Amino acid sequence: DAFKANRDIVLAAVANDGFAVRHASDALRADREVALTAVRTNGSAVQYVAGCLAEDREVALTAVRSSGAALRYVVPKFRSDREVVLEAVRSYGQALKFVDEQLRCDEDVALAAVTSDFTAFQHVPLALKAN
Repeated sequence: DAFKANRDIVLAAVANDGFAVRHASDALRADREVALTAVRTNGSAVQYVAGCLAEDREVALTAVRSSGAALRYVVPKFRSDREVVLEAVRSYGQALKFVDEQLRCDEDVALAAVTSDFTAFQHVPLALKAN
């Protein structure tokens, strides 16, 4: 348990494997630098950072920039944040299925998703498919 609370060890671990943050102490899971390092290494590690940091827009943006698939794990408010969503679908078109329904109707978002992965077309609302 001493290792889980040692900031230097945890930072080194999450720099190597973002998912290592899930084994960190609660205090270090709430440490901004630890969280950003973890999600920079593996965006999906955002699901293991402390709730207060999961609500942080910079953490969410860093996560989806690292992996568009991380959109699945960001708090719901960021699934309706246009910038966060665009970052995610540009690298992983299938992230469109996790986007807030209203924003899924945004032509730029849908186009970015389909450009990234044509199979994301299945998640494009019918109203846009007609265009």
